[in-house]
Amino acid sequence: MVRGAGNHDYRGTPQAQLDYAQTSRRWRMPRRYYSIVPDRAVELFFLDTSPLVQQYRLKVHSRIAENVAAQDTDAQLAWLDAALGRSTAAWKIVVGHHTLRSGGSEHGDTPEMVSRVLPILQRHRVNVYMNGHEHDLQHIRRDGLDYICSGAGSQVRPTGPVEGTAFALARSGFAVVRVDAAALRLEFRDFTGASVYATTITRA
Repeated sequence: MVRGAGNHDYRGTPQAQLDYAQTSRRWRMPRRYYSIVPDRAVELFFLDTSPLVQQYRLKVHSRIAENVAAQDTDAQLAWLDAALGRSTAAWKIVVGHHTLRSGGSEHGDTPEMVSRVLPILQRHRVNVYMNGHEHDLQHIRRDGLDYICSGAGSQVRPTGPVEGTAFALARSGFAVVRVDAAALRLEFRDFTGASVYATTITRA
């Protein structure tokens, strides 16, 4: 399992997940942010998005505020900028817990992600941003990117269309993604395994 930290991890001890990765063959999380190349056609860039969200830093005397305050967001974004610039993959896919764009009823867009992360993704012609956080399934085409939300593994919450929405559904389920040099094939399946949405994304 390849892993990145989310806001609930920051309420506890996120370092424990890095430590566990040193002893488990199944748990892959070498750093808080990192990239992997599972295939010559694709490179995945995993972000640690909680430290980028200002509201967590304002939770005075809380564990989550202490944890995010200890992280250097400028260093993370400089790493992302440089790593994307070095990548020669046909598909550059960035993965983070928090939304960039969303029609979800609980969170919606994350302003800090839009202001600080989106310009980097656009500069390096990133193809796809994948996230959780919203408890639903969404596919949004906007800003020159495809946004894929697969956060429906918990109790779902209402979702709906926003600018660029191609699909939105409040039903427990998951995303299946297949990538080759020519195309990325996205399918959402619900908790029964039934396909509820399928599309093919091609590179611009």
